[in-house]
Amino acid sequence: MTLAYFSVRIALAGILGLAAASKLRDPRAFRAGVRHYGLVPRWAVAPTVLLVIGGEVAAAALLLVDVPHGLGAALAAILLGAFSIALFSNSVRGRRTPCHCFGSSQTELTDWTATVRSIGLTLLALAILGLGLREPDWPSAADAVAGVAIAAGIVLVTRLVGFAPQAWSYLRAPRPLCSNRARQPFSLNGKPLEPVIKQRFALRASELREEANAVRSNIGKEGRRWPASGLLR
Repeated sequence: MTLAYFSVRIALAGILGLAAASKLRDPRAFRAGVRHYGLVPRWAVAPTVLLVIGGEVAAAALLLVDVPHGLGAALAAILLGAFSIALFSNSVRGRRTPCHCFGSSQTELTDWTATVRSIGLTLLALAILGLGLREPDWPSAADAVAGVAIAAGIVLVTRLVGFAPQAWSYLRAPRPLCSNRARQPFSLNGKPLEPVIKQRFALRASELREEANAVRSNIGKEGRRWPASGLLR
């Protein structure tokens, strides 16, 4: 039980820390995302942004140190519960806008995938809160290493889940039997080779026509001079 508590606690700290860092990287985009949710009045957008980012940083730090027990999990459960409500509200209304769960990412949308993920994280936070109230023991060195590895896996899966709808849509999209790359496998200076070849053939054909016209012109001039020279002889 100590290993499970430690692993999930570190994983939640990593998820919230990553989310806060992503929002801090582009706070204007996150502020626009909060406004697009349409759940708070315009005057409350900026305070909401500060509360969310500050809460994520505080929850991540408290989950890492776990002093006092359960405080970080309680704050994480409140934040994730609020996120779940916001995502559920947008999903019910059919609004597919960037969820801004991890900053300014335009890939993850306010759909049921993000909603279910947020609800699952809320349940994990509540489970950690319940276990933390029992004051679990600190893990051994071996359990700590294993716990960090498990936590890293949980963080990775959490991030990959957000890309699942786009990956599924890509896999289901029809593919042409012969792509442009297959029809034009070679390139010259970054340009498809086929148009370059056509252009050079057209240029060479034009040059050959000009040479042929010049030759015919010279032959005509010589033909007009030949009768005169014969008479002189």
